[in-house]
Amino acid sequence: MITEVYPNIYQNIIPLPNFPLKTVNSYMVISDIRNVIIDTGFNTEEGRNALMEGIKELCSFMKYYPWKKTLCRHGAMTTVIMPQMT
Repeated sequence: MITEVYPNIYQNIIPLPNFPLKTVNSYMVISDIRNVIIDTGFNTEEGRNALMEGIKELCSFMKYYPWKKTLCRHGAMTTVIMPQMT
């Protein structure tokens, strides 16, 4: 579940299974120029599912898919989501 924490900035809580921290706060920043996902979490099935569900949820109420120009920063799943960036 995502939460708008500031205009055009959304928080998505990503689970970190088998890790003492339990979750990480991932942020999606939406703009007309480029979107940014900050801290994608660990590359686990639970993490990937939570991240993708958050993106789908955000797109469902935005009425379009804004992820053509998306930069993923900080997190182990960066190469999974945006392999061309590595």
